[in-house]
Amino acid sequence: MIAIALDRASDQPLYTQIREAVRTALAEGRLHPGDRLPPVTVWAGELGVTPSTVRRALEDLTSAGLTRSFVGRG
Repeated sequence: MIAIALDRASDQPLYTQIREAVRTALAEGRLHPGDRLPPVTVWAGELGVTPSTVRRALEDLTSAGLTRSFVGRG
């Protein structure tokens, strides 16, 4: 899993920080096609954010064609 450091003092919303961290990890090869991200609730707990914050980041990434989501598969 990629390490994400959130800057809570930033003007940038937390979901965009998560989204951009995943984009960067993909671009730098730290995440590869087929790699699984943690379940939303687990990842939210690890990052100290609400599940809706993680969901919003993942929805943006899915809309951009960078991730896919499968219910019940992780």
